Amino acid sequence: MNTKRFSFILLAVAVALVVYFHVKAPMQCYIISNPYANVDWAKFGQYKAAFHTHSTNSDGSNTRADMIEDHYAKGFDILNMADHNFVTTTWDEPGYGGGVGQSSPGTGMLSSNRRFEIEAGVGRNGRGMIGIPLGNEQSATNHIVTMWADFNNVAKETLTVEQRMAGILGITKFTGGIAFIAHPGRFTGGQNADLTAGAAASNNPDNIKKYIDLFMAFPNSLVGMEIMNRLDNETRSDRILWDNILMLTIPKGKNVWGFSNDDSHGIDQTGFNYNVMLLPELTAHATRKALETGAFYAVGRVDRRLEVNIFDCDGNVMPNGGSALTAHLYTEMMPPSILNIFVRRNRTITIEGADYDYIGWVADGVEIARGNTINLNHHFGQFNSYIRAYIVGKGGVAYTQPFGIVFR
Repeated sequence: MNTKRFSFILLAVAVALVVYFHVKAPMQCYIISNPYANVDWAKFGQYKAAFHTHSTNSDGSNTRADMIEDHYAKGFDILNMADHNFVTTTWDEPGYGGGVGQSSPGTGMLSSNRRFEIEAGVGRNGRGMIGIPLGNEQSATNHIVTMWADFNNVAKETLTVEQRMAGILGITKFTGGIAFIAHPGRFTGGQNADLTAGAAASNNPDNIKKYIDLFMAFPNSLVGMEIMNRLDNETRSDRILWDNILMLTIPKGKNVWGFSNDDSHGIDQTGFNYNVMLLPELTAHATRKALETGAFYAVGRVDRRLEVNIFDCDGNVMPNGGSALTAHLYTEMMPPSILNIFVRRNRTITIEGADYDYIGWVADGVEIARGNTINLNHHFGQFNSYIRAYIVGKGGVAYTQPFGIVFR
């Protein structure tokens, strides 16, 4: 055979193989696990939720009734009172518990009549706000926010995190609660204002393993972790920790949802962070299902790593809590929102949003693309177990839940 012709044939075969393995092979290797698969974006409501709020039942400066009224006035639809080591049964009952930092446990509740008015949407054109039953922030060593959990840590402060989780989540006691980790950066060192040091803490294998062990021990009840808290002071490196956890839990079948909460201890600290619950109806049952399946996204007004709103009105570095100089973040600025998410042919993910400048896509802790749509076939080799998006605008950042990637 002519040497030239033979070389040409070899080259053609090589090109064909490259094309096959670069384009064809990935088409048959994985599927996308979509947490929004059951969301009807045209019919479901988007409900603003606060899951981490304090009152004078622990170390807050305002009564429970004041905090409920403030959230109602600021447009929240779902509220979980999470006082430290105190169980808020319902808004119009005393609740129970008591411990360090609690000034007047069991006081400041709403009247039953006012509770019914708020649930019915009186003064809000029928748009009600509901409470989550049995809320608490179990606050010894690492803090865990709990819901639907008839359990209080305060009398058992020597318990390990694992023992407390067992009590909270019904392993040793049939409570049936669910929970998420609060501001882990406070306990890992990730809150460090030195971003390099904070990243090192969030990349520390011991810190990562501690949380992975917890998530894998309680896969059905420990649903996630805060990735945004207050004005992103303590959580500035917790998105890094989140990515490190996801890389190791998702291959084991456990996704970890990201939460954004004010952790407010007074009415001036409310309105900066929230979770948008995608629900067919505004009920506690539908809320719980969305918390378990990941049918929500997280919004924060300040993101210190992305340098979004890191200065107050006077040009000073943004404080940790709200003040008169930070109120403009929720009175004058529209944060990004998500209008629809499409997953097509298990290869492309498209996000439709509003009030944003750009969308970034992260896999294994690294941004691999920008734009409304990502085609994973174009990024084969850059992802392993998940991909997530963040939507950046002048009013803040919205974070999707992770899309799991399952190789077949």
